[in-house]
Amino acid sequence: MTKGKKVGLAISLGLPAVCAVGGFLVVQSIFGRTASERDIELAAARADGIPVEPAELAPMTFVADKDNAAPYYAKVSSLMKTGAFRADFDTLGTSWSTRTKTTDRSKFPAALAHLRPLLALVEAAGDKPGCDFRRNWSLGPNLLFPEYADIKLWLKALCVQAEQQSAGGDWRAALKSIERAETISHHCGADPIVIGHLVQIATEKIVDRSFEKIIGQHVGNARFVVAAQQTIAKYGPLPDYRRSLMGEVAMGRVAIPMIDSFGVFGGGSPGHSNALERTLLQSHTVQNAFDTKFLRAYRTFIERVPKDPRQWEKATLAAREMQREIDADNSLPNKINQFLFPTFDAAAMATGGIVTHRQLIGTTLKLIDVRHQTGRYPRLLPDYGKLSIDPYSGKPFRYRREGTGFLLYSIGADKTDDGGAPRDPTDSHATFDESVRIK
Repeated sequence: MTKGKKVGLAISLGLPAVCAVGGFLVVQSIFGRTASERDIELAAARADGIPVEPAELAPMTFVADKDNAAPYYAKVSSLMKTGAFRADFDTLGTSWSTRTKTTDRSKFPAALAHLRPLLALVEAAGDKPGCDFRRNWSLGPNLLFPEYADIKLWLKALCVQAEQQSAGGDWRAALKSIERAETISHHCGADPIVIGHLVQIATEKIVDRSFEKIIGQHVGNARFVVAAQQTIAKYGPLPDYRRSLMGEVAMGRVAIPMIDSFGVFGGGSPGHSNALERTLLQSHTVQNAFDTKFLRAYRTFIERVPKDPRQWEKATLAAREMQREIDADNSLPNKINQFLFPTFDAAAMATGGIVTHRQLIGTTLKLIDVRHQTGRYPRLLPDYGKLSIDPYSGKPFRYRREGTGFLLYSIGADKTDDGGAPRDPTDSHATFDESVRIK
């Protein structure tokens, strides 16, 4: 072998080694210190009661078989797969449109009759206090939640049934349907993740809308008012935003080893990884550093979120503060948080709408009760303590008598008094208040 060839061979063998050593030193200098703190963060999270492994989520959702609604939902899902009920759900779906005509509503009884085998299972689920789908949390971001979309359909059908029962004079059956629908809404929030929290809020809004309609149909019935007050008293706990964050920790940690591209290493772009970036992201040092920063961010965030769901405004502020801190930290180990940490303030704020409508319904029933006792609605809103305080303003709900009824409203999330104007489904930009109008 010539001298030139020997030199060339030495370079070809030595350069990768030099690069490997150099790369190791760079990774250690950037990620090493953060990675070394991983066990400290794991211990701190566990000390705070935060589940850090998928297996630790199972105890949070466990429900004994005799109390579990999940098997009933599985049976309903099987029936749904036949496609035999799709047209019925489409018919009932028009109930939520302000443009629904009387001729459309005339189709509801037939649709409900055809759905009876399915709704019987949904009602059985609504009679169960808990729901545990026995999720395989180890799937992390690959875990699917197919029940959520269907549950909204089933719950809407149950609410249409309640409205039909009420219109037919059977207010007891109507209230029982509302009670079951609210329980089903609570089942959605059983999964300790943010999507479960949001589905619980969305479904309870559907229930409250039907409940408010039914109340308006029976203002002259004193026995109904007492029964309706008992129904609202049976509502389950408020959606727990803090609890929903717990599952995000364990699920996010599963996702970290799956990420092969950030677009910040080697000139790549998100979703388009290169060999250098893949190699760096699979380094144990890099992954441990990411894990450390991820755990620290969530642990800090959860510590700031109040345990009482009624303090949703403080939770909203905590979410915004955490997001600002993550955005401001441009260190490479923090890229995991900028990549995985979603904007959570909207989920925290959404709880305010649920609190508001629960209080609006409770206050409405008390006002109707006054009418039964005195023969008229009060001229001014009585002081019912926290019940009659608008969660958005900290002041009493707005109230005024209108004809033989009244308007009761909250200024809503935008904290602007729009005179009790309802939401306009045709104009997403129009402002509105959260209101109950009794005629």
